[in-house]
Amino acid sequence: MKLKDLLKESSGFEFPHWSGNVKFTPIPKNGKIILLPASMKDVDNIDVIKQKIGGKATQYRFAQSGMGKGGEADFLELLKQQLEKKLKLKVIIDKGYSGAGYAFEIDMDDLLKKL
Repeated sequence: MKLKDLLKESSGFEFPHWSGNVKFTPIPKNGKIILLPASMKDVDNIDVIKQKIGGKATQYRFAQSGMGKGGEADFLELLKQQLEKKLKLKVIIDKGYSGAGYAFEIDMDDLLKKL
């Protein structure tokens, strides 16, 4: 099964404590996985999630788990966890990506361990 097919099976990610589901369109580009929000409603849901994550009570809980860096950084970490769960592979956030959406790379060390 191709990675693209695996991602397309269900491009929705659940954030039940924050806002429900957010759908993404996965796009492979230059060896990376780019996740674009599927609609403006999904962009709005992402903004709601980021605002809720940015609250002081949430920041305190996240600080205990190594998160707590703020809305954007913590959202990326939550999205990374959802992607890893779906792929059953570790991924690395591409923090230098400046295009639309969110970019991730597959952790090659983790992939090689599975071979």
